[in-house]
Amino acid sequence: MKIVDEVMTKTIESVVPSTSLQHAAQKMAANNIGFLLVCEEGNELVGCLTDRDLAVRVVAKGLEVRNLKVADVMSRNVLTIRRGEKIQRAYELLREHYLRRLVVVDSNDKPVGVVSYGDLAAHASEEEYREFGELYHKLTEDLVS
Repeated sequence: MKIVDEVMTKTIESVVPSTSLQHAAQKMAANNIGFLLVCEEGNELVGCLTDRDLAVRVVAKGLEVRNLKVADVMSRNVLTIRRGEKIQRAYELLREHYLRRLVVVDSNDKPVGVVSYGDLAAHASEEEYREFGELYHKLTEDLVS
């Protein structure tokens, strides 16, 4: 079975907590992504910012983007998986926590990549692919309801 290192996205974008929310959103738009790691100096992972965070915690509440920093709206509890873990473990974590992606960290807890539901599905066996389809259906069903 493959390990997360083989399927993860190695190019990751990040910002610091003091980054303006507007700049972070512009970075997402420029890179056509919906996810940024939030790291302190020394590449210490302290959170993440998603396009959903922006929609739910800022836009839906009518907050003024220009007055906010990433630290004001970022998700602080980021689930990680260690480099070298099997993709089955990543799938289990995604399923258990209803997530779409995990941050892959090295032995020093420094981020080295991101593995997403899509990454796993693209490299899955036929049986695993069916399971991923069930997970995706459950995730989207929960978001709609």
